[in-house]
Amino acid sequence: MGNMQMALRSFDDDPHAGVNSYITGKSTRNQRIEAYWRQFRQHLDQFYMDLFKTMEADGIVDVRNKVHIECMRYCFGDLLTEDIEITRMEWNEHTIRKQDGGNVVTGNPNELYHCPELFGSQDYGKVLNEDHLDAFMDYTDEPQLIDPEFARFVDELMPGRSRPATAEEAFVLYLDIMEEIMILDGQINDELNQN
Repeated sequence: MGNMQMALRSFDDDPHAGVNSYITGKSTRNQRIEAYWRQFRQHLDQFYMDLFKTMEADGIVDVRNKVHIECMRYCFGDLLTEDIEITRMEWNEHTIRKQDGGNVVTGNPNELYHCPELFGSQDYGKVLNEDHLDAFMDYTDEPQLIDPEFARFVDELMPGRSRPATAEEAFVLYLDIMEEIMILDGQINDELNQN
C-alpha cells in the first residue's frame, strides 16, 4: 500500500508528494488505530479468531491445506465481510470525545473526513489522475475472497445448498462440504486403485 501511495503521488509537486506521502512507524504510536483495533477485536474479530483456532486445535481445519482454506473462505467469507462492514460503519459514526490536554478534534470520523471545514480544517485530498490509476489497474486483479472455481465445485457437489446466515450455519456447512470432499476423494482413490 505504501508503494502504491508513493507511486500515485509521484507526479504531484507539493511537499507531501512521492516518498513524503507515506509515513512508516510503529502503530503503537498511533493511539487512534490502536483504539480501532481494540474495538474491531471486541466486536467481531476475536469471536472468529477463537472459533478458527478451536477448529484448528480440534483437527477440523488444517491451515496448510489449500482446500481447507478455500472451504473456510466459502463458508465464512460472506459473514466476515458483512460483519467487517458493520464494524466499519459503526466506527465511522462513533463520537470522538474531547480529551484533556490533547489536540484531538471532536466529532465523528465521517463528518471530519467529509466536512473538514466545519472543524476548522481543510480537505487535504488530492485529485487522482485517472491515467495513472488505469496504469495500476493493468497490473492488478480484482481481489476475490471466495475462489469462483471452488464455489462452482461446491455448487455442483451440493446443489441447492444456501449460503449460511450465521457462524453456526457456516460451521455446519464447512463440516458438510469437507465430508462430501472426503467421500468424493475416497471414490476417486478407489477407481484409481481398481485400474
